[in-house]
Amino acid sequence: GEQGSSADWLRKIRLRVDSLCKGRRVVIVDGVGFPAVGSIVGVDNADVAKAVRAPVVLVCKSGVGAAIDSFSLNCAYFTSKGVPVLGAIFNLGDRDGFNAWTKCAENIELWFLRTEGRRERFYGVVPTLAELDGLRSRIAETDHTRLMELADLNATHFVAHVDISAICADAAADAWCRHGARTHADPSPTKTVEPMKASEVSSRSEVQAAAQAQGAKGGG
Repeated sequence: GEQGSSADWLRKIRLRVDSLCKGRRVVIVDGVGFPAVGSIVGVDNADVAKAVRAPVVLVCKSGVGAAIDSFSLNCAYFTSKGVPVLGAIFNLGDRDGFNAWTKCAENIELWFLRTEGRRERFYGVVPTLAELDGLRSRIAETDHTRLMELADLNATHFVAHVDISAICADAAADAWCRHGARTHADPSPTKTVEPMKASEVSSRSEVQAAAQAQGAKGGG
């Protein structure tokens, strides 16, 4: 409540991203969670994408039916708010078995190709990599040199399975990314959340105490 309205936040985000774009050919703005995250404060991923005029590449779970269902739902959220979606990458594909990533990639690509009038593209399926299994839980106990080696491995693995050239070409062709097209009106969320009055603002400790009194568990 003390940090301003959602429109204020979007304006700050837009100015910061614009400053990062200076002198750079490519800037990636990472989203948070699923598309609607941030709705509670009037600043969801679609609001941010619209504020900074960034077309979206969705990162979806792998598979076939559930993967396409997830893509369709998430894509519809962005397009309903006027945000262009370039396409999707499908992550953490199974290395073998019934849902092996190669089988999934073939079927997902067929779905994208046969859907008439669809502008979104399929950019690839990234399978899991044995060397990276469980790495997140081992970061603290892994030395820096090894972590850098694994980071390079991860990047190489990603590039081998994702059509980076197509993503860059599609982004460059999109109206929101064309040279000279980055003009902004003051961004505004779908629904503005106004700051609370000083008399209505509780401290962090007061909010935590009230939540715990109502049965909330501590986060982590």
